[in-house]
Amino acid sequence: MNRRIREYSHGMKQKVCLMASLIHNPEVWILDEPTVGLDIMVYEVLVKMLREYANNGRTVFVTSHNMDLVAKICDRVAIINDGVVSDLIDFTKEPLKRKYLSKIFFDTYVKEGQ
Repeated sequence: MNRRIREYSHGMKQKVCLMASLIHNPEVWILDEPTVGLDIMVYEVLVKMLREYANNGRTVFVTSHNMDLVAKICDRVAIINDGVVSDLIDFTKEPLKRKYLSKIFFDTYVKEGQ
């Protein structure tokens, strides 16, 4: 409680940022790579919170390179390559694509010569 945030570990700073992002109970919760630096217990709590937040009529917007996380929590996914949306996937309409998200991601980049 008496330490400055800059003295915290990366994971603890990440937790502080997550808490700060929820203080005002936003309708849209925007997160950029939210799981970086989190231990497995906090990771699982965050995944549950993200799903509950969305299930309560709110929007959660996540950017991540963690395809397992994205496949687990997202309903819709946009794959962005060099600032351009390369693919849009709606798991509510195509639920089987959850299982193959990493392959879809890599195929998109190979197809576009990355």
